[in-house]
Amino acid sequence: MPMPCIVSPTRTSSSDDESIMELGQAMEDLPTPLLLSTFAVSVVVCYVLFSRKRAGRKTAPLPPGPRGWPVLGNLPQLGGKTHQTLHEMTTVYGPLLRLRFGSSDVVVAGSAAMAEQFLRVHDANFSCRPPNSGGEHMAYNYQDVVFAPYGPRWRAMRKVCAVNLFSARALDDLRAVREREAALMVRSLLGQGSDALPVPLGKAVNVCTTNVISRAAVGRRVFAAAGSEGGAREFKEIVLEVMQVGGVLNVGDFVPALRWLDPQGVVAKMKKLHRRFDDMMNGIIAERKAGVTPDGEEGKDLLGLLLPMVHDERPVAGGEEDGITETDAKALILRYFLMTTTLVQLGLVVYLLAGQWNGNHLPAMVRMNDVIFGLILTSPLRCLYIVVFSFPLQNFSYPSLF
Repeated sequence: MPMPCIVSPTRTSSSDDESIMELGQAMEDLPTPLLLSTFAVSVVVCYVLFSRKRAGRKTAPLPPGPRGWPVLGNLPQLGGKTHQTLHEMTTVYGPLLRLRFGSSDVVVAGSAAMAEQFLRVHDANFSCRPPNSGGEHMAYNYQDVVFAPYGPRWRAMRKVCAVNLFSARALDDLRAVREREAALMVRSLLGQGSDALPVPLGKAVNVCTTNVISRAAVGRRVFAAAGSEGGAREFKEIVLEVMQVGGVLNVGDFVPALRWLDPQGVVAKMKKLHRRFDDMMNGIIAERKAGVTPDGEEGKDLLGLLLPMVHDERPVAGGEEDGITETDAKALILRYFLMTTTLVQLGLVVYLLAGQWNGNHLPAMVRMNDVIFGLILTSPLRCLYIVVFSFPLQNFSYPSLF
């Protein structure tokens, strides 16, 4: 049986050492621009060869789209108004186009028919959102119902939202809250308008909106009285800053090489806002567990409905789809704040525009109490409790409010 042959490295002779030293000296004598040019040409050649190799592979055809930059892709082409830029691109490339955000390929559905394919026909294939800094640092590491991956945990939170947020019973449970806050706001406006001076309607709307949302979520009014800033300043700052940060396109989500650098400072701001919101919610939950409830609060709030379902801080298993963790509860409340604040403001704008398109104000002879409370409490617009402000106050009579 032949024995394996082990070859030991040979020792270089003195002549070989001299040749290596001469080669190193020659490299040092070369000018720096020549070395840089050689390196750049080598990189370009490698890139071209790699691109041709990828192009030779058989891949599925991709939608058309504009050519992007080498590293950033199409990010520099979006501009300040992304929705307008995307609409202009759909007129050139069609309702389905492809963009490249850094190292990520993105498909844009620019028509209702294309959106239906993603949101309804093939919904299960596109139900999970890609990882991003907002879901990681703001939504409790993707435990929000919006950013959570499809699975038992997401189904549990969807069930909680369907029963406690989107049902008719949930809205009826908060009827007393909406009535009280609407009455307090109208009383405040009437008192401020008695001197025939301009009334800060925007501030009053913000007070009423904030109080209804906060009472529906955690069972307390963040404004001590209508028109008072009080403890609502921090709450407003958190909500507004979260909405602003959430609308910023973070370059680090699409260019992983820049994620650690955080060039826009978005991640640092998200972490700071998350700590503020988490500290606020921990204090409220501790008070609720200790049996401390706000005085004079009618109806059921979201936190009171979620706490009995809270289990230990562990993932939801297959047989525990009815249970959530305390972190899930805080993530749902954060989403509730953002969702309701945005929808209420949007609904007010739409209703005011519709009132302008339909002509003049309602006749003064109409019983405004019945009209207002019909809109607020009984119609499909009962979520948009601030539609009352689209009517002239001088035509109002509110004996039943007080």
